[in-house]
Amino acid sequence: MASSTWLLRTAAPSATASAAVPASVTVPAGATSANFTIALQPVVANTAVGISAVLGSVTQASSVTVLRPADAVAISKALFTAKTAQLKVEATSTSNATTVTVYNAATGVLLGTLSNAGGGKYNGTMTAFGNLLFVGVNPRIALKSALGGTISGPVEVK
Repeated sequence: MASSTWLLRTAAPSATASAAVPASVTVPAGATSANFTIALQPVVANTAVGISAVLGSVTQASSVTVLRPADAVAISKALFTAKTAQLKVEATSTSNATTVTVYNAATGVLLGTLSNAGGGKYNGTMTAFGNLLFVGVNPRIALKSALGGTISGPVEVK
């Protein structure tokens, strides 16, 4: 039996805002299934997404539920001091017990992990490798919680 290439799609155009699938997937010869990656985007409420695979007149359908994050994070302060090449970040989470990591929003480079200060407050100071950490007019950081909360925001430079 030859391999077969199935066309993939989400059930409705609005569903692609929360889950995206590749255009197709190839089932190898002799196999009855194939794996593919579903790229998820944050949602504000749990969202069911139908996914179908089509080969000629045959359609196979299933669904996944994109879960809303278990917490929300916010940036209280993001200050980069060029003279000392240090980035100071203060943030909050609706969770008292999560891990919050800091990324350069433009490059995706991990900058560090914030310390849990208690009461849903998190903070940290990271030393940059030279002043090239935030090149450009509008530097931004992204925070990601281990519970799924994400946010990005501007960095004040002084």
